[in-house]
Amino acid sequence: MKLNIADVIVKRRRELDLTQEELASRIGVSSQAVSNWERSVGYPDLLLVPPLANALGVTTDELFGIGNMSDDEILEKCKCEFRQVSSDEKKEILIQCYHRYPNTYCVLGWITWIIYREYKNDEKMVDLAKKLGRRIFDECTDTDTRMIAAKVLSFICDDNEAYDYIDSFSDCVLVRPNIIGRRLWDKGDCATAQNYFDLEMVLLFRYIFGRNSYCSDSPEKTVKYYELRIDLMKTLGYGEAPDGWLGNFGLAHIRLASAYFACGNKELGYKKLEDALEIYEKWYSHSTDEKLSVGRLSLFDSIKLKRNRYTDTIVIGDDEYENCGIWETSMSEALTREAGGDWFDTVKSEERYKEIVSRSLETERKYNIV
Repeated sequence: MKLNIADVIVKRRRELDLTQEELASRIGVSSQAVSNWERSVGYPDLLLVPPLANALGVTTDELFGIGNMSDDEILEKCKCEFRQVSSDEKKEILIQCYHRYPNTYCVLGWITWIIYREYKNDEKMVDLAKKLGRRIFDECTDTDTRMIAAKVLSFICDDNEAYDYIDSFSDCVLVRPNIIGRRLWDKGDCATAQNYFDLEMVLLFRYIFGRNSYCSDSPEKTVKYYELRIDLMKTLGYGEAPDGWLGNFGLAHIRLASAYFACGNKELGYKKLEDALEIYEKWYSHSTDEKLSVGRLSLFDSIKLKRNRYTDTIVIGDDEYENCGIWETSMSEALTREAGGDWFDTVKSEERYKEIVSRSLETERKYNIV
């Protein structure tokens, strides 16, 4: 894209009734420099762009003649410039982009992330990232850009300030442990950092296994989905679902049964409900103090789970992380009130189904599940 800085300078200088000498005096350069700019012999030094724009009463974007570019186009332009220069020039490109687009938040967010990734040992660049990140967090309304800024600030700020930004991810169960882990890793506490990376891995599987994934318009698709989920849980335990996932394993069988019923396959549906009864019996037999395996050491290292009524406690070594574990739904709840339970409508009046509900309630009373 051709820059039309010369045209903008000439036009605005004449509109303001300034001579080349008067404009040069306002920004501290020679009149010859202004003359060169207006004849496109050269361009202003990047450090002179803000004062030149201010003296002419235009924005930096308007000075460069790109006022009509979208934010996405501006960001892509900056990324392109950054990719095309040598490693020795990249830092200067970031600074130039900041001075050119001081109010384009997606560009500022990108700059903060690149500084963390490439220049986190450069004190001046880190200070710039803090400045830009705080501005974004305080002023920007775009969720994605704010998240980038919060991540960077979580990594580079001192503890008290950093955890204010980390806490902004309280609803992002997969993001928060990753941020804490990376922060600890950067500080050299690799052992504790690994605990948080392991926690992130468990929470990822928790999301997969705990997701309510009825495809109400396609029970056939739901059958395939829950068969795959059951196979995945078995894979984590070398052919059998690990004890720590049994609550989710049983619930997956119940939802698979409902899909079979919706497909008209009653025998397979009842078979999965019988399997679920056995799984829940085993699940409830574990005490709430028992540390349960979540599977392969290669994935989860020393992570264990403690079974609670609604949200389990994740145990890593001697540390416990409460209320972030595996959501447990009782079998009787799933059979009577679970969303998607309308797929049981074709069998709810049958004695065989009623007997299974009754047996699930007996099992829950046996283990004091309330």
